[in-house]
Amino acid sequence: MNRIDRLFALATVLQARGLVRAEDLAAHFEVSRRTIYRDVAALSEVGVPVVAHPGQGYSLADGFFLPPVVFTRAEATALALGGRLLASRADGLLVAATETAAAKIAALLPPDARAEVARLTDAVRFPAPPAGEARIDLEEPRLARLRRAIVDRRLVAIRYHGRGRGETTERRVEPRTLTYVDGAWYLAGHCRLRDAERAFRLDRIDHLVALDEPFVGSPTGPDASPPAPVRVRPRFAARAVRWVRERQHWSFVGEEATAGGTVMCYAPDGLDEIAPWLLGWGTAAEVLAPAALRVRLRDEALAVAAALTDPLPATSD
Repeated sequence: MNRIDRLFALATVLQARGLVRAEDLAAHFEVSRRTIYRDVAALSEVGVPVVAHPGQGYSLADGFFLPPVVFTRAEATALALGGRLLASRADGLLVAATETAAAKIAALLPPDARAEVARLTDAVRFPAPPAGEARIDLEEPRLARLRRAIVDRRLVAIRYHGRGRGETTERRVEPRTLTYVDGAWYLAGHCRLRDAERAFRLDRIDHLVALDEPFVGSPTGPDASPPAPVRVRPRFAARAVRWVRERQHWSFVGEEATAGGTVMCYAPDGLDEIAPWLLGWGTAAEVLAPAALRVRLRDEALAVAAALTDPLPATSD
């Protein structure tokens, strides 16, 4: 922790705890008591009213609150709940930081507001994911390398296994954004192999290397208009509508009631992202557009039907 961060943290600790001994502050920040004395003097010089209590420690003068950061009760509650939600669903160093962040937020509130926020956040629970559902690993190596590559604007080389293609391709990608959707991370960026914007699911990346080669953008980069997403319009039978709404595809945009049934609209990155999900609804889903997806699902259904007409191979006991 650099000195600027430590000075701010020292002021928040004093405000949150009241009276604190120098040796306790030194242990908390893992510095010497002499460093704490110097830090207290520095805070006093910039106008933070630190009060010394001989033989007892330090505190802030009554009525002093740290400017200019001021949170409303709703803002503080939202941040506290967001931290708890993250902690319930994810692992990693960023999750560990939510506890200290919550303490800093609480320190900035007047006592009555602090108590109210604590009561509200205690009343809302975020249980851990159910058995079989993995927690979000924010320190997963590929994710960490991609975050660094995005910040540094460095090219990445990946070996990608596309769904339904049965092959892997070697690609160089200018990474733009990372998105977590429905239990999976997606990397969006400019693929030099296809010379277009593409989305790559991280668990389909067999190998990833961050290169030293920088990139400065492309005609389809973040400063230009993104390509138009695919628009998919299936019509669902009445018996399935409730269950579709309960477990929507991540690319859902909206729905409309028609004489023939409920039509829903989706905007996936590609047909590969939604075709298997639609097949799972069987005859309850009829694709109205695009025509290419309608043909694709028909061919897939015919292939399944043909496979099921073949007799089962004989088995021996």
